[in-house]
Amino acid sequence: VELGPTYVKLGQIASCRRELVDTEWAPPLQRLQDQVPAFPGGEAELRRRLGRRFEERFEAVDGAPVAAASLGQVHLATLRDGRRVAVKVQRPNLKAIYDKDVALLRTIFKALDRFKVSVGVDQAWGAIFDDAADLLYREIDYRCEAAHAREFAENFRDAPWVTTPEIFDDLSTEHVLTMAYVPGVSLKDVAAIEADPSLDAKSLARNLARCYLLQFCRHGFFNTDPHAGNLAADAAIPKGRLIVYD
Repeated sequence: VELGPTYVKLGQIASCRRELVDTEWAPPLQRLQDQVPAFPGGEAELRRRLGRRFEERFEAVDGAPVAAASLGQVHLATLRDGRRVAVKVQRPNLKAIYDKDVALLRTIFKALDRFKVSVGVDQAWGAIFDDAADLLYREIDYRCEAAHAREFAENFRDAPWVTTPEIFDDLSTEHVLTMAYVPGVSLKDVAAIEADPSLDAKSLARNLARCYLLQFCRHGFFNTDPHAGNLAADAAIPKGRLIVYD
């Protein structure tokens, strides 16, 4: 965590590795999915990023974030029309941190090429890293995430068994993402799912598999960050509805 958001992101990836699930490393790595220490002054950062729109549209913002991860944290808020929303606000100076980390990592990957360390495929380490860096920078532009959420919602508009929160475009920017508040039980909380009579774990598992098969095979557009911190379920339909947050 102390190394910064780039390394937290790497830890999130490691937390999903099958070979680590039953090791002592699993619990601390899984906490990186949505329990990274929050940064102070989240509401102030939100005010700074939204400017006048914050004063005009927001009635109140909960001070303590409900989740925090590698790129930002999520605060619940109430709009002046009474609607509850979840607002993701990016960590301050994130791009500058990325710039430094990416420069360091690029040097390491160039060294691997220079010493002809085999990657196992016909592609240089440097080229692989450049592709990954491009994705990292796109991820810190919340306008991309908003567009992806809209496309996901359109692709599954006729599927009552899965949903993603509606995006408020007029309250979203490169650094702020405002969406409808859709609470649910995290899919990693197996005990809570099994204890809830309105949720059926087997049905949810089948629908999660169906969701990804449709993404891969029909839509050609899929969520590449499917750790349990981004997945939940609610009782909107019998046996439970999937919620895809990110």
